[in-house]
Amino acid sequence: MSEKILDEKSDEEMILALTDIFDLLIEDAYTFAEDLRFSVEFLPFASAFTLLIGPFLVWLNFYVIKNTGLFPLIIVVLSVCLFTFSSYVIIKKYFNLKKKYSKIFDIKKELDEIKRK
Repeated sequence: MSEKILDEKSDEEMILALTDIFDLLIEDAYTFAEDLRFSVEFLPFASAFTLLIGPFLVWLNFYVIKNTGLFPLIIVVLSVCLFTFSSYVIIKKYFNLKKKYSKIFDIKKELDEIKRK
């Protein structure tokens, strides 16, 4: 019996906490949508930067440090593969987030047009 009362109190506390969170989201919805859009739109740049690190490591290893051993070569090849894969994951995440939040972005775009008038 006491467990049920504790569960009800815990549920009530969770509902109150969620209500507070939703109240804050409602107050800051426009700013939140703007920040979310900026974050999602930044992902292709992060992916491009990650992709450029690989060739930079190759250049650094062979032309600046001038390592020709097998171990440094393996490290550079693995690093290039890791950065290429990371770039792929970032681009995939970009498209997933863009699709997931497209409705929010559309609503924000409409709000921006209304604000301009």
